[in-house]
Amino acid sequence: MKSIWLVTLLLIFTTLFSACQTAPAPQTAEVTAQPVVEGEAYPAPQAESLAQVEPETGAYPPPLDTPVPPAFLYPAYQDNDEVEWWHAQAMIMNGEVERVVQTHALKVTLLLKDGRALVTVEPEIDEVLEVIKLCGEKCVDIVVATE
Repeated sequence: MKSIWLVTLLLIFTTLFSACQTAPAPQTAEVTAQPVVEGEAYPAPQAESLAQVEPETGAYPPPLDTPVPPAFLYPAYQDNDEVEWWHAQAMIMNGEVERVVQTHALKVTLLLKDGRALVTVEPEIDEVLEVIKLCGEKCVDIVVATE
């Protein structure tokens, strides 16, 4: 009985191994370098240049046209909206916060550089101070008020 199982497993292994060995190699498209003139936008990429990196030359396709980011990273939030704690942390770490007001009830008000005020709840007291400390040089100018 054990030998039947062993032969079956060996047969399955052999079939899978041979299937992996006979798979066709992936094809790569040829990437041609396009001249770039200083002060001009990159040319739009051709469809064939969006393929993988050419292994022989190591050339990448030219960058895609990227949209201009908004003036601030969280445009959906209006003044006095409540945000998740992790969003508040991201705003602090991104350097978007000008002032922070913290209460003993764990309520934190973030006054952003763009003029909006957003509210969040920190998980424990003074957690916002730890985030500002972790932020480092980007956050040294944040004014902190505690109740």
